[in-house]
Amino acid sequence: MSKLDEVNIIMNLEINTNKFLAKLVKKYKNELNGFTYLPTINDVIQLKKIFIRYISIKGVLGYGGFYSKVIERNGKFFIILVNQNKQSWDISFDDNFIFYKNIENNNDQKRNFFTNLLNKYQNNN
Repeated sequence: MSKLDEVNIIMNLEINTNKFLAKLVKKYKNELNGFTYLPTINDVIQLKKIFIRYISIKGVLGYGGFYSKVIERNGKFFIILVNQNKQSWDISFDDNFIFYKNIENNNDQKRNFFTNLLNKYQNNN
């Protein structure tokens, strides 16, 4: 197989993957509202205090959990997630499309609540 053949295979795979991902994002539009796609494992590693949702390569939405850390096992990367009950599990980065949303702390939630309340009051007067 020539180098050109290899490049064409990779490009076709990438194009098909992007089309599939776009179809999934459209399908799960409501569930992924406010979430951002993370295309590389380095993007995941650099973020802190995020909530992760994921879609398997089979097209099934996983509701996810809070990001804990990334580990490497047998040459594959896994993301460790934790839920509110402190239960943890891992998901394979290679077998899922990963999306994140920043976690709002109590101060963020209060600020957003009062900002929305003020905006509603101003719009009614």
